[in-house]
Formats: sequence, structure tokens, C-alpha cells
Amino acid sequence: MNNRGVIVVYILCVWFVISFVTNLIGPLMPVIIHDFGLSLALALAPYFKPISSIEVASESVSAARTALRLDSSLAQPHVALGIVYCQAYRWDSASVEFQKALELRSPDDIEPLIQYGRFLLFKGHIAAGLRQFLIARSTEPVSAVVRSWPAPKLTTASKVGTSSGR
Repeated sequence: MNNRGVIVVYILCVWFVISFVTNLIGPLMPVIIHDFGLSLALALAPYFKPISSIEVASESVSAARTALRLDSSLAQPHVALGIVYCQAYRWDSASVEFQKALELRSPDDIEPLIQYGRFLLFKGHIAAGLRQFLIARSTEPVSAVVRSWPAPKLTTASKVGTSSGR
């Protein structure tokens, strides 16, 4: 019984310290942003909540279509549409958008390659997906994103190949 009282006092002390520090830092946030040169997004990161892709899908599609009306040679709106269509399980539409983004991408833009590679890996087209990542890696050889995405698929593929007697 005595231990419960100690635990309750400990929890209350921790809660008080956290509350005190939070209330102290809150008014200082503008000063911290200015003095340390933090971006507003970094400073406000704790206040953002996760949001479902379904909630932003219509706005994303609208923004991408507006961008394409203004400049039809942009690859990024097609990438955005491809991602939205993937989230909605519209695989054929997603494939079309990613392929269009690949046609329009500038030589130094690896985002269409990454997103189409992810799409292909997810759909089980491992060789084709890895080809996209290899092209991206030749453009951005030290990119952590380019290097990290294929690794789980390669591991899974090697385990499947080993277990099937290949």
C-alpha cells in the first residue's frame, strides 16, 4: 500500500514538471524560432495531427489538375495524382499518371522514378520497380530514399526464392 502512494506522488511530480516546462516553453517559442533560425514548420511540428489520405484526396486532385491546366508539362502533378489513385486502389489510373510523370520529368527529378518504383514493387513487379530505383540512383547516388526502398523487397524476394527451392 505504501508503494502505491510513492508511485502516485512520483507520477504527479512528473506530470507537474512536464506541465511546467510546456507552459514555460510555449511563450518562448517565437523567441526560440527567431534566435535559433528554426523554420515555422519545425517549430509547429508537435501541433500537427495525422490526417487521412482520404480527407485530402479531393483537394490534392483539384490542386494537381489546376497545376496541369496552368502548365501541362509538369511531372509533379501527375505524381500527386498517381499517389492519390494508389490510395483509392485505382491501379490503372495510378499507372497511367506515373508513366506520364516519367515522360515529363526533368533529368534531375527522381521523384517520379521513386513513386513509380514504389508502385511497381507494391504491385509485385519487382524487376521493373528495381529498374526505376536504379535509374534514380544513377541520378542521386547518395539518396537514402532511393537506397532504402528496394531493400525490403529484395530481402522478401530472396526469402521467397530460397523457400521455393530456386
